Amino acid sequence: MNIGVTMSGGGYRASAYSLGALSYLEKLELAQQPLLKQVKAISTVSGGSITGLSYAQSAKRNEIFTLYFQRLFTFLTEEDLVNDGISNFVSPGFKNSLIEGFARVYTEKLFDNATFASVLPEKTSAGIYDTHLEFTCINATEFNTGTPFRFIAQLSHLRHRIGNHYYKLDRDLIKPMPLGIPLAASSCFPGGFEPISIDMGPYISSTSVIHRDDRDKVVSLMDGGIVDNQGIDSILLYDAGKKEKEELLDLIIVADVASPDISGYEPTKEKRIPIIGNLKMISIYRFTWITNLLLAIALFIPFVHQSKIALGIISGLLTLFTLATFILTYAKQFIRKAANTNEVGIGKVTKMNVLTPNAVSELFINRANSVSLMVGSIFLKHLRNKHYQELFGNRMYVHKCFSTAIYDLKHPDPTDQQANIRGVSFFDLGVGEPTETIRDICTSASGMKTTLWVPLNKKGKEKIRDVITAGQLTTCINFIIYYHKICKSLQSIENRKQTGTSGGNDSYHEPFLRRQIQHLTPIDQQARVHWKQFIENPYWMVDELNEK
Repeated sequence: MNIGVTMSGGGYRASAYSLGALSYLEKLELAQQPLLKQVKAISTVSGGSITGLSYAQSAKRNEIFTLYFQRLFTFLTEEDLVNDGISNFVSPGFKNSLIEGFARVYTEKLFDNATFASVLPEKTSAGIYDTHLEFTCINATEFNTGTPFRFIAQLSHLRHRIGNHYYKLDRDLIKPMPLGIPLAASSCFPGGFEPISIDMGPYISSTSVIHRDDRDKVVSLMDGGIVDNQGIDSILLYDAGKKEKEELLDLIIVADVASPDISGYEPTKEKRIPIIGNLKMISIYRFTWITNLLLAIALFIPFVHQSKIALGIISGLLTLFTLATFILTYAKQFIRKAANTNEVGIGKVTKMNVLTPNAVSELFINRANSVSLMVGSIFLKHLRNKHYQELFGNRMYVHKCFSTAIYDLKHPDPTDQQANIRGVSFFDLGVGEPTETIRDICTSASGMKTTLWVPLNKKGKEKIRDVITAGQLTTCINFIIYYHKICKSLQSIENRKQTGTSGGNDSYHEPFLRRQIQHLTPIDQQARVHWKQFIENPYWMVDELNEK
């Protein structure tokens, strides 16, 4: 069975959740080997790249999964990534880039100073590849052209472009690249970091078509979630390349920690500035001028000269009010100039003096909130829906994919009429309802912030443990749901055949559905046993992995 997995962005929440999904795939068995060994392609973004890239290195080493799990768990809960990254950033002779400080930490602490060669599949002396992963794609966004940028470790005969249309990296030349660089580029989220600048010269062959108009080879990269936070496009790219040889993926699993919900926009009405908040700006402006004049006069009073304390207080206040006067004067002139020279026909603004600090604060906060909502939610949710539609709305993939999302098993919202997931009740699935403990764990996991750190204490370990457990729980139940749905789809085809209403779509989907049921019947049986164990003790799997 050929499986593809995508791991979404979302800081350590995505890293831990993806680790939970991978550990559950390791627990399932098909044809006497872990289902994880049948994963051929992974596509990762941002925090998910921490898990995906470190697992690619582990798989090439043929490492026991438990050792990999414990090592990554230790990194997530004990490595002071922020402190070490800042220490690198301020060290003498280091480039003025915080994200490059993080890249060095990744290379040294997570990858043991390995290079890109440590994840590239290579043939052994026996003529077989040394890893089950044919395609490992670490997704970033290129800021020179605004397009996706892919670091791809792939089989030697695959020809997917490493980089993008403008900067094509050579498979052999990229081998010496420190492994922390692609991870840093993929997890370089806006606001937290500046773009990471990489000289692509050493990684581009002389015969490559590099860029337009002989541009510089230094490329600026940022978080892959800017253009595709789920990594779906890259996994579809891999599958399209396998179509000619009829080696298409049988199943695509999307491990996603991004919420589909948007809180919505509400204008602020809170009066944030006390005392002077409702005074007119012109009154405050005049008050600062008068106060400056009085304070300047006070400097000439003999008592002030005789007292160092009084002189210090008066001088300090004069400095503050002078600064405030300067800012208000500049703001007043700037606003009037900008407003009075507009070209949209609104005329001169002559009522600026009626503004109050609270009104100015409200104008600023409402605009900041709307821009933040647009960039952080609406823009990303639009892209998320678009990429989901490309996969789940495609006739070719409709029956061979499912998502395992971090919010699937959290406590239902008050508006929910029944506890269900993807419109299928647990009664219809023939499994027990999630316990309150399961709901609590998944609610806690979905509420974790998407940062690249957790508290380095017991509380931080418990949070990571919850998120990993949520990944195991939701992946388990989603396998059961997926099997239930493909059985139901096949039954519908059978019913239409009996009534003579079967069409072309049925003949297209029926052979694939029968193959899927044959493959996944033992998987469904195992998942149902695991779900019973999860109901008894949701932490049994994560604790078993940490204890071995």
